[in-house]
Amino acid sequence: MRRRDRAVGRHGWIRVATCCLLLPLGPRGSIASPRSATPTSPLVSGRDLWLGLGAAGATVFVAANDRWFRDRVLSSDSPEARGLARGAQPFGNATVVAPALLLLYGTARLSHRDSLERTALRMGISVGVAGGVALLVKEIVGRARPSERPADPYEFRPFSGHQSFPSGHAVVAFATATALASESRSRWVPWVAYPVATVVGWSRVHDDVHWASDVVAGAALGVFVSARTEGFLRQRFPALGLSMEPRTTGWRVAIEWRRGSLSGEE
Repeated sequence: MRRRDRAVGRHGWIRVATCCLLLPLGPRGSIASPRSATPTSPLVSGRDLWLGLGAAGATVFVAANDRWFRDRVLSSDSPEARGLARGAQPFGNATVVAPALLLLYGTARLSHRDSLERTALRMGISVGVAGGVALLVKEIVGRARPSERPADPYEFRPFSGHQSFPSGHAVVAFATATALASESRSRWVPWVAYPVATVVGWSRVHDDVHWASDVVAGAALGVFVSARTEGFLRQRFPALGLSMEPRTTGWRVAIEWRRGSLSGEE
């Protein structure tokens, strides 16, 4: 009997220890299934590093020929080119893109289209983050615009107030194109969005407010930041939303989310 009691006690302690080890692995003491775990991806992957090196190489190559690109674009000026540049610029203007996304969000919210509402909010955040990064880089680099220093494209004075590098219009245009391509299931969307963004970048060189390398760097920055922000929001906050509550002194606006599935599981 003593041997049996000792055996039962020994096995009992083994069971207790096993339960204590497995308890953190799943809710309510159950073992978490590998399928239920949300896969996580690194913020910057090896593929991103290679693409970044390629974008940096392209920017350096174009920067070495900035004056040549400027001369060629300015020499091909025409009424048609001016009209095309004027028509393309709004697609890279944050004061136009931001209200458009806000209008899309408001329409989706009023019509109770939750999926479109989340799409508009993710796009707004992605483009906004890309634009914010562009403003920071502009301030740090301090490159003079071609209209300010036409003979010297390599004047860089950090924190001088010069804001040529990178092109903010190119950042916004390519960030918006990337967000649209990520959110849309239609195959034709990238074939329209990216060419429009390219024309926006060309218009900045045509109007002599940016060097060609500013546009290349802005395009790469807009694509990268928008894509990574979109992926992060989709992975970590799939039920992202925006709550608005009336107050006596105005409105309270807050971003809300639930980590987990859209059905409300935590």
